[in-house]
Amino acid sequence: MVKVPETFYIRVPYEEKDYAKSLGAKWDKHNKLWYIPQGEEINKFSRYLSFLHVPITERGIVKKLGAKWNSDIKKWYVAKPSDYKKFEKWWIIKKFNSLYQDLSTIKCINGQYDVIDNNYAEGGTAKILLCKEKDTEFPCFKALKFYDPNLTGSDDAEAIFKKELMALQSLDSLKNIVSISNHDYCKEVGMWFIVMEYCPIDFTEIIEWSNHPNYADKKDTFKEHLLIIEPICVAMEESHKNGFIHRDLKPSNIVLSFQSYCLYIWKLLEEEGDVNDDYVPDEVALLEEFFILFNKIKEGKIFDDDGEEENDDDEKVTNEFVSCMIKVIDFGISKLKDFSTQSGHTVKGFSSAPYTPPDFINLKGSSGTSKESFHDNTETNFNYDVYSIAANIVSLSENKVFSNYGELRSGFENFEKTSNFPDEYIDLVRRSLDEIPLERPKSAIEFYDELKKIKNKHNIK
Repeated sequence: MVKVPETFYIRVPYEEKDYAKSLGAKWDKHNKLWYIPQGEEINKFSRYLSFLHVPITERGIVKKLGAKWNSDIKKWYVAKPSDYKKFEKWWIIKKFNSLYQDLSTIKCINGQYDVIDNNYAEGGTAKILLCKEKDTEFPCFKALKFYDPNLTGSDDAEAIFKKELMALQSLDSLKNIVSISNHDYCKEVGMWFIVMEYCPIDFTEIIEWSNHPNYADKKDTFKEHLLIIEPICVAMEESHKNGFIHRDLKPSNIVLSFQSYCLYIWKLLEEEGDVNDDYVPDEVALLEEFFILFNKIKEGKIFDDDGEEENDDDEKVTNEFVSCMIKVIDFGISKLKDFSTQSGHTVKGFSSAPYTPPDFINLKGSSGTSKESFHDNTETNFNYDVYSIAANIVSLSENKVFSNYGELRSGFENFEKTSNFPDEYIDLVRRSLDEIPLERPKSAIEFYDELKKIKNKHNIK
């Protein structure tokens, strides 16, 4: 029986917290992590330990050294803490037991960033910290995205980092795709990271807010609808023009950028002559205003303190203001398509039903599930993202984040019956959601061309 000689932090999925607790795991409220208390038997927690990355040809070596094989999750692990040093070569990260402790206590990276919130967000492949960049012009709030090998495996974490970096560097000049300002390898935690603009609000929150009682009976006009949809189409059109298929476009990957908000406010101040060499912007105050603005939207309030409606006569300014803030993020599983060979390397195994076309998912039942694997013999084409664009359109129109294909189909049926949008637009969405890929527009370029023709036909500027 091997007992834990000191507190040992472990990674416990949320849905297994009760089981881990029943085994004797404890919750550290300060660090927001589960751990094995000193003196507990370590073997019973094997499914939550840090795992080894072992090539097939080296399995015999690690077995001789004393590594154990967990047949349930098919991973190698070290059950005896005193043996950890022997397996240094195969650890996914060097500081295997202090990964999350390091992230939670890190103060800066190369002296450039101060961490404000080390528990800002976490996804399927990465952990994101909210930081403040030192000695730079505003806006200085940034998101540090660490590609976590404990979530994906060592090879996948690096591959996802490289894929996203390549995509974002290629698309960096485009206003509706998240921008990056730095990237590096952090030796302190053994992970790659990318520094990107801070986007604190995603479309799952917008959809939630749209269900506020003040909006219950409100139906957007086609013009209002396009104000939100068009920036997404622009982002995907430019992505496809540059050869990138996103492959994970869903409401949580469409966001509102605080950086773009600040830059736009700055632009307006400059135009009004309110900026001079002595002007020092207050980023914290701007951030508060940013959230106040969207809390007003959430509560259905569009009034100034004096009770008068806000001035929205300048439609051009309003359109620019909204469109510049909408960004597409998360190109970690994107695919670079070579136009001549129609081939491209991709990271497999991450997808999000029902925003992923059903022809690309190994379905478990008619409704499908998220996080299913891609068919190994499936060729990803640009119309993959066209399906995702249409699924997001229905989500935003019906104010619902769909969890399966059945919900999406029902949502589209309601969209078709109750929206006051042009028939040509409804037909475009219908064709884009077709389960037969050849029935969809070939790419976001073609989709957006059709959308612009519909706009022109209905005199929408």
